[in-house]
This record gives sequence, C-alpha cells and structure tokens, in this order.
Amino acid sequence: MAAEVADGDAASFVVGPSRLAPGVGSVTAFRLSPVPGAVHRGLPSPSVTFLLTLGDGEFVIHDAGAPGSASATPIILGGLHTRPALVDQACEQIGVEVSVHPLAVRALFGVPARELDVTTFSGRDVLGASGELLREQMSERQPWAGVFDVLGTFLRGTALRTESPPAPRPELAEAWRVIVASGGRARVSAVAARVGLSERRLRTLFVDEVGIGPKTVARLARFSGARTAVARAVATGGPTALADVAAAAGYVDQAHLTAEFREFAGVPPGRWVAEEFRNLQADGHPLGGR
Repeated sequence: MAAEVADGDAASFVVGPSRLAPGVGSVTAFRLSPVPGAVHRGLPSPSVTFLLTLGDGEFVIHDAGAPGSASATPIILGGLHTRPALVDQACEQIGVEVSVHPLAVRALFGVPARELDVTTFSGRDVLGASGELLREQMSERQPWAGVFDVLGTFLRGTALRTESPPAPRPELAEAWRVIVASGGRARVSAVAARVGLSERRLRTLFVDEVGIGPKTVARLARFSGARTAVARAVATGGPTALADVAAAAGYVDQAHLTAEFREFAGVPPGRWVAEEFRNLQADGHPLGGR
C-alpha cells in the first residue's frame, strides 16, 4: 500500500510498497514544484538509481565534472558514480524513483551495472521502447497505487530479457553484503579472506560487475550512512551534530566527513542541507542519492 509521507507547498512524496520486485529497495513517488535557478544534487550511493518522469517532463542533468554540459532524459538509470549528478529544478517534476541493488541490475535490465551511464545517466538506450511504454502506462494509472502496480509488473516481468542472466558469483554477493552491512567499516582484506579470494581477484569481480572496486563501495556505504543521519536530523527538527555523525559513521573526525562530502557531493554538509532543505524537511529526497 502506498503511504503519503509529506505534502507541502514545494514538495510531496509517496512511499511505495516494499519488496516491489526482487532486487528493488525503496520506491518513492514525488511531485516537486519548480525552483528557478536551483539544482538538485543526486549523490553517490551504493545503490543504482532508476527514475521515470510521468507525462511530458524530462530531467535536465549536468555532469559535475564537465561544467557547461547538459543532457535531458525522461528516464534515469545511472550506474554507481563518485560525483554528484546535478539536476535542474526549473520545472515541475513528477515521477517515481526506485533504488535498485547493483547486483540485481542484470536480472532487471539485462546488463551489468558497470555498463550503465555515469555521465548523462540516461536509461533510454538500456530500456528502449519498453521504457517509453512503461512511462505511458504509469502516466495513465494515477493515483499512485496504480502507478506502483504498473511499475511492479514491469520489473517482475521478462520484457527486457531474452534469457535468464547469470546470477552474481556467491563470493561477490557475500562480499557486497558484508561491506554494506558494516556501513563501510569492514576491511577489504578481511572481506576477501572471508570469501576465499585474494584482494586483487575480489576487486576484479567488483569492477567487472558494478564498475568500481570494493574500497570505493565501502566509502559510498559509509557516506550514505552519514548523509542519511544528517537528513534524518533535518527532517525531525533535531540538531545536526556533524562531529557525532562522523563518529557514528566511522570517520576519523568531522573534518574527514566534510572532506568526503566535498568529494561526493561537491559541497560541504552545511551547504548541502541548505540546498536540499525543502526535500529534507518533507522527509523525502528524490532524484537519486536517497
């Protein structure tokens, strides 16, 4: 059952059903009013982001590493990235965001996560005509419960698969589970020993499947935990004690946390909160980086 979690002047979010399909985490529908001149920072995380606009809207995305670049797409399906995706907020945005486990990307979309675009983040080439058909069907099925039903049917179906893709190697799946469950604290050497592989071989498995190595995944997991703690504090109106957040997430100190924010978000924590305040207050954070 869909649950309305917030509805304000600027942003509203609806949480979709859990376990919509194997490999799918959170599902959130959103409606964002325009904020001319503003951008949303889609932050790196250990999840793949799948976003679809409803109606005629498109996401306009700027590559943080290439000033002046811009691309438009109604479907975002981005691989694991280590710098923010900057999304224009000049127009109203209505759509659905899905968090996907990177090791489930083959089964859901027919390609490994490493093949997903991390510059334009467009999912058009991967989904093809089936993606446009999905958007049309979702647009016709509002309110949100109907939209989620259509999306779930699509993700559970075989429209994108001509044959069953190979399952991730058990060593890779277990290593991923340990690293993410530890919040990025697990040492890669210990994880490799646990699954019976050398560090080099483990890194090869990660890069071949998701495009980045286990040490980077650990950093993303730790950053994701810290960012979530900051977002939760803002949403509940509590204090945002960055030193405490840093310690709880496993950073050496607040300066270490701030350095990671600058690398992954492009700005320090305080500025990120100021930019995303309306979304954080509404207890939602669409367009990637949940």
